[in-house]
Amino acid sequence: MKLTNATVQSLRPKAKAYSISDGGGLFVEVMSSGRRVWRIRYRLNRKQEKATLGEYPSFSLAEARKWREDCRGLVARGISPAAERKKQKGETTVASLYTQWIEEVVSKRNKNPACIQRMMGKDVLPTLKNRRLSEITVADVQAIVQTIKRRGSDQVALKVRNELKRMFDYAIGTGRLQINPAAQVIPRYIAQTQSREVTLSP
Repeated sequence: MKLTNATVQSLRPKAKAYSISDGGGLFVEVMSSGRRVWRIRYRLNRKQEKATLGEYPSFSLAEARKWREDCRGLVARGISPAAERKKQKGETTVASLYTQWIEEVVSKRNKNPACIQRMMGKDVLPTLKNRRLSEITVADVQAIVQTIKRRGSDQVALKVRNELKRMFDYAIGTGRLQINPAAQVIPRYIAQTQSREVTLSP
């Protein structure tokens, strides 16, 4: 049975990881932490292999299905999608950084990681996810902040700036970035702090 966006969004974690198929080898794996990860199974040179695209909603259902077709094309040419994916990850994108940051930092240290995931999934990833990390500028962060402010959501804009700064700090700490573009977007020009959480944000 093919998946729908509503189905994927409604998947809830269990004690152990489980997977739901979309057909053609593509499936979403639901981790015990609540993360939902797109993967694909395929056969190459008489061996079964598995490749990982990334986390939902960083990658939508439509994007996962397009990736499935791309993988089929690679297999038809005798190329391993898993090896190709690793090669692509050699140059970090915002989406790949985000997935690792959620897994390694947010999920372990935040009491409500789903809130951060929803916020970033709505306001950051649609614009930046396919961009190379080295390309992101202060202007890119400022554009996201201003888009949110135009909705009348100054506090959300401030929180998004702060989470971007934390994510880019993680990139610097892991050797993938030298300058944090979000750090140069000044908080007091976005909104007045209203909570302890925001006040403590750098």
